[in-house]
Amino acid sequence: MLMDCPQKRTQTPHSTLWQKVLRALRDKKWVFRTAPGIAREIDEDEALVSRVLREHQRELRVAPIRHPEKGTLYTSKERQRSLRDWVWEIRASIVAPFH
Repeated sequence: MLMDCPQKRTQTPHSTLWQKVLRALRDKKWVFRTAPGIAREIDEDEALVSRVLREHQRELRVAPIRHPEKGTLYTSKERQRSLRDWVWEIRASIVAPFH
C-alpha cells in the first residue's frame, strides 16, 4: 500500500542559493527586490533568502527607504543608480535624523 506523502524540499547549498538570489536581483523587470519576493520567485524559504542577503550585503545595494510592509529593498551593485535612487538617498538622509 502506497501512502501519499508531501515531498520534502531539499536544502539548496549556500553558493547555489546565492547564485539564484543574485540572478533574481539582476532581473530587469525590477529595480529593487524584497526577500519575500525573491524567495517566491526562486521557490526557496524566505528565512534562507533573508540570511543569504544579510551575509552578502557588501555585494548588494540596499535602498535607503524600506518597503512599508515587506522591509528592506535590495538590488545588485552592478545596477547603475538612477535619478530616483539619488532622490531616495537624499530624502532618506534628510528625513532620517527626525525618526
